[in-house]
Amino acid sequence: MRLSSTGSFIAPHPVNDVKLMNSRTKSLDGLQAGTVSAARRLWCGTAGFPAWLSLTIMAAMLCLTGRSQINYISLQGSAYVPDQLAVNIGDTVTWVHEDNTEHTVTSDDNLFNSGTLEFGDEFSFTFDTPGTYPYYCLFHGHGMSGVIVVSDNAGNNPPATPVNALPLNNASNQPVAVQLNASPFSDPDAVDFHAASQWIVRYANNNVVAVDSGAVTGSLTNYGPAGLSEGTTYDWQVRYKDGRGAWSEYSTPTRFTTLVAFNEPGIGLRASYNNIVDFTPPLVVVTNAAVNFNWGSARPNRRITADNFAVRWEGSLLPQFTEQYAIQFQYRGQARVWVNNQLLIDEWNGCSFSQTRRALISLVSGQLTAVRVDYVADPAGALAILRWTSPGQPMEVVPTTRLFPYAP
Repeated sequence: MRLSSTGSFIAPHPVNDVKLMNSRTKSLDGLQAGTVSAARRLWCGTAGFPAWLSLTIMAAMLCLTGRSQINYISLQGSAYVPDQLAVNIGDTVTWVHEDNTEHTVTSDDNLFNSGTLEFGDEFSFTFDTPGTYPYYCLFHGHGMSGVIVVSDNAGNNPPATPVNALPLNNASNQPVAVQLNASPFSDPDAVDFHAASQWIVRYANNNVVAVDSGAVTGSLTNYGPAGLSEGTTYDWQVRYKDGRGAWSEYSTPTRFTTLVAFNEPGIGLRASYNNIVDFTPPLVVVTNAAVNFNWGSARPNRRITADNFAVRWEGSLLPQFTEQYAIQFQYRGQARVWVNNQLLIDEWNGCSFSQTRRALISLVSGQLTAVRVDYVADPAGALAILRWTSPGQPMEVVPTTRLFPYAP
């Protein structure tokens, strides 16, 4: 049994007693020479007592002082959980092996080394000196790593209050799958690290909480709240927790409004044709269902007589997903492509053979996005095809249902 910080007994870790005794013996195998702390001596017995009794006596002594404590880290899924831990001088860290493969707990400077650990084994080390102690598994390298941050007992200052970064205050037309972003973690205690964040999203009209993330780890300065509604205004805040458990104040709230997804089917893009490389005024204006033409030596319209005719397609496209898209244009001649008023493809020097250019841009599901394509045909043959692809969208010619002949 182990003692809690209040001096009462708590249930032992649920491992086989014989295995546990074996693990305590094993945990000495890899320990390196150096200062022998009280917790390290107890493994070998104290004043003639067996090791298990020495452990009980030492734990009681530590609890009575109220100054030291034991912290637990689990080895599971080929990871240390948690992989970052902040402790005070004199605290003991115990690693508990709960995985189905062998691991070690080995510090980068070889101050401590557990030797090989198997399921149910434990390894403990007491930290007597302030500092940062990175460690890893000898079998898995630094792909399985962790860090212990040791500070003195002078108290713990809370982290600096974070600042909302994105979306910008009063931003509109945000996707319901909006990503919130806040400033980097900062703490007056240099040894502390960013352990958790808590995100709060409220309805702006009544201040009722719409989303409360609770304490989350992982992506600590970015968060995607679930369950938001279209056409709704929200206020949001975030606070940060350091490695020793202190929370910052909540950030100053900022506001955003989600868009109402555009659901009407498209009919194509406005197409303006001319016999010369001049897009105003056009000679012919039509609606093309898609930019998907391999004219060769044919003419796009009976009024177009030049081999090197020019055409401008413009309007809007409607993404199905909120993610990064690749916009691809295949052509012979000269080409420029703008999406969301960004010049993505600029090939105005001309090319007499078919070639393809591609560029990346982030688009929002249900939000009309401006698109414009300027094209000049090559006299040897005209070709113009506009395609797109994304993680959720296979490569295809941008379809008619996703194209509109007017600006957003």
